[in-house]
Amino acid sequence: MLAFRHHLRSPRARSAGAALLAAFAVVVLGCIDRNDPARVLIEAWRREYNTVRPHSSLGNLTPAEFAERCSTTQQTEAVL
Repeated sequence: MLAFRHHLRSPRARSAGAALLAAFAVVVLGCIDRNDPARVLIEAWRREYNTVRPHSSLGNLTPAEFAERCSTTQQTEAVL
């Protein structure tokens, strides 16, 4: 019989999961012929996941919005 234990994840684990998904998409896209309909579907999912779908772990922002805010914050801090 298999036993499973629940481990609390650190906040960094969330970003690790996102990084894993992104890496998986890159690997899959690299293995699929450019004319394959699956490539179109995966790219549409990736675009929607990163630009349309808000993530609760990012304060209900999309990853693109979150990255933009982080970039703006870093630029502002660099000026100060």
